[in-house]
Amino acid sequence: PSAQANPNACGHAWFPKEIKLADNPDEAMSYLSDFDPLKTAIFEADFIKKEDAEQWIKFISSESDSIETSFIELKSYSPNKMVYSVSNLEKDQLAVFSEIYYAAPNQEWTAFADGEPIDIMRSNYILRSAVVPKDTKELIFTFEPKTYKIGEKVNLGFSILLFVCIGFAGFKEFQNSKQEIKE
Repeated sequence: PSAQANPNACGHAWFPKEIKLADNPDEAMSYLSDFDPLKTAIFEADFIKKEDAEQWIKFISSESDSIETSFIELKSYSPNKMVYSVSNLEKDQLAVFSEIYYAAPNQEWTAFADGEPIDIMRSNYILRSAVVPKDTKELIFTFEPKTYKIGEKVNLGFSILLFVCIGFAGFKEFQNSKQEIKE
């Protein structure tokens, strides 16, 4: 056995050519059994409602668009930050990212297009998607959960308290040893 490249791999990010809407997770899973992820993005009703589908068509590339020259490339990756470079994006465009969508209270990923926040959605049941504004040059996804930041502050506070207590105990020990020498 030897490793072989998958010619059908989607890469780190891509621009789908159509949207398929599902009413619920079961329907979304059924759509996943036979679809081309490079061509189709599947959204559940909690992100795109069927009555709003018309307005979402403008974020999909058509044959007349020069979207074929648009490109998203992953520049750097770490577990809590991903940086993508974007080139030749001439209109707002829906992009799918081959990263797991994750959102829990106070623990969401955030996305920024050239420093401006953008919304992250779930597509294809489990992946991240976002509408990337035209002329964007850089996309940054970050994960900075509030619980972690609060934990860091609590940890810092207790570390300072521990050092103060150790310093105080050392000072008292020093005073006691000085007093014993005098006696």
